[in-house]
Amino acid sequence: GIALVILALPLYAAGLYYLRKRNVADKTVVYLFSAGYLADMSGTVGMMAGGSAESLTLHEALGYSALILMCALIVILWRYRLLDENEPLPRYVRILAMIICGWWLAVFLSGFALRIFGVNPVIG
Repeated sequence: GIALVILALPLYAAGLYYLRKRNVADKTVVYLFSAGYLADMSGTVGMMAGGSAESLTLHEALGYSALILMCALIVILWRYRLLDENEPLPRYVRILAMIICGWWLAVFLSGFALRIFGVNPVIG
């Protein structure tokens, strides 16, 4: 599971790079984000299957929020791709992509920190 989530990192990073460089939701951008999400979701499901379902930890809650936000971003990108992939993206989409990718990265890095220090508070 963890390897797939790690694989999502360069896919999301490349997607964000091309989104910022080209300023369009072309096939490269949407395919990179979609492949990243597939890896991320597959890894998350794998980790869920290997963990306990008794309670929700802080990292799990943050991780689910990052998955939901990334899914929303991908839906927006696909929408613009299907409308006109050569049309420049509105500024808010580029800003939203940077915020969501930043949030995902923060959650990703917090997972490593929690693993290193062996702390993962239960919230529910």
